[in-house]
Amino acid sequence: MKSLITIIIAAFMASISIYAQPQLVIENGDEYNWGTVKPSDSPLKAKVKIYNKGDQDLHILNVKPGCGCTTAPLDKKIIPPNDFATLDISLHIGTGTDNIIKSILIESTDPSRKAINYYLKADIKRPISAFPQYFVFNELYFNQAATSKVILRNNTNQEITITKISTTPEDLHINLKAGDKLPVRTEVPLDVTFTPLALGTNNIRVVLSTDHVDAPVLELNGWGNAIDPTGAEHK
Repeated sequence: MKSLITIIIAAFMASISIYAQPQLVIENGDEYNWGTVKPSDSPLKAKVKIYNKGDQDLHILNVKPGCGCTTAPLDKKIIPPNDFATLDISLHIGTGTDNIIKSILIESTDPSRKAINYYLKADIKRPISAFPQYFVFNELYFNQAATSKVILRNNTNQEITITKISTTPEDLHINLKAGDKLPVRTEVPLDVTFTPLALGTNNIRVVLSTDHVDAPVLELNGWGNAIDPTGAEHK
C-alpha cells in the first residue's frame, strides 16, 4: 500500500512539474509607441516592466536591440513568479523623419515565447527636412567643378531664417546665405558646387544654423570619388 501511495504522489508531482512553467508578459503589449516627437526629445526614454505570470522562475537569456541607436539594460535576469524586471530603454532618433520602427529581441525560458521582438515606434516631426539627406557627386573630376543638390523643406507653419552657414572646405560654393528664409511649408533647393583638389575620396559638409528652437542646426554631409579627367592612372 505504501508503495502504491508513493507512486501516486510521484505521478502527481510529475504532472505538476509538467504544467508548471514561466510566462513572460510585457506591460501594455509587445510594443512601445511614443507618438509624435520632436528632434529635441532625443534620446527617447521609457521604462517597461517584464512580468512573470507563471509559476516557475523566468530566466531572461538575452536582450538584444536591433540597432546601435537603442540601449535597453535589464535590472535583473531572473524573475520569480508574480514579480517583474524593468527594461530601461533609450532610443536616439538620429536624422530620420516621419515614422520610425525599431526592435529589441528578448529571449527567455518561457516555452511559448522563447524569442519575441519588442517594437519601439515614434513619429518624428522635424521643422526642416532634407531630401536626400546628403550630397552625392556621381561624377567628380580632379580640379573640375561639380554640383550636387538637396531639397530643404520647411515643415512648420512659421517662416524659418538661416542665421549662419559654415562649410568644409571653406571655399565650397552654395546658393544660400545667412539671412535667407525658408517659407512656410515650402521646398527650397540647396545647391553645392565643389572643386576637388585631390584624387580619390573627397568629403564635404554644410552646416546651417537657424532661428527655430527645434532646429538650431542642420548638418548635411556629402562625398564623391575624384578621378583624373585625362584617364591617367595614379599610384
